[in-house]
Amino acid sequence: MSIQNKTAMIRIAKANLKAEKTKNYFVGSVIALAAFLLTVVMTFGYNSFTNLQHESNFQALFYNLNNNEISRLKEIEGINKIGLYKEIGREKKEERLLSILYTDQAMMDLSNANIVLGKFPTKENEIAIEKDFQLSDDRSLGLGDSISLQFRNNASKEFQTSQFVISGILQTTASGNENRIGYNALVSSAFVEADPFLSKEDYSAAISINNSSSYSNEELKSKIKEIGQRMGISERNV
Repeated sequence: MSIQNKTAMIRIAKANLKAEKTKNYFVGSVIALAAFLLTVVMTFGYNSFTNLQHESNFQALFYNLNNNEISRLKEIEGINKIGLYKEIGREKKEERLLSILYTDQAMMDLSNANIVLGKFPTKENEIAIEKDFQLSDDRSLGLGDSISLQFRNNASKEFQTSQFVISGILQTTASGNENRIGYNALVSSAFVEADPFLSKEDYSAAISINNSSSYSNEELKSKIKEIGQRMGISERNV
């Protein structure tokens, strides 16, 4: 790689990381670690300084997995838990940013996120959202309230408006931070499947390794790299 290319990549990475500081976590630790890993790893390759044992409850992210690859991943010994997530879109109004996601329960567990009131969204028009998020008219949100969100669909890249009913109140590791400008919301798998673009998008998978604390950081990296190779997953997607 030329010096010019390396310099350009470093500048892009620094700009991306600076921009991430103004955003919030996906769900719990997901944006904090996932965006960091995806930005740095996809730019520089498998980095040598991330502490895979202590940064979160999961030790790796596999990006852009289809259903067949997810099924194969679940059959691999040595993996304790696999959590799936898919970015739906983001709504930005004034100084607020709302990240809208789909995650399964395993991903919730791995990212230390919980539904503290109500229930996880299951219907196409249901959504779980953080209590601290307020609409532009400063109206607080509660269970059963209707909410209209205009966001850029992450798959179609087009703006759309969707109507939701709040089924649950979401709590993440960022909840309660008074200096936040970014918040999180979860939609159901029914919402994803009903969207002609999102339904075709691949998932990202977070994995936790059995007895991860018994491995050194380098041993964990080697094991994760081996799993990726067995799956035939491109190293840029690990």
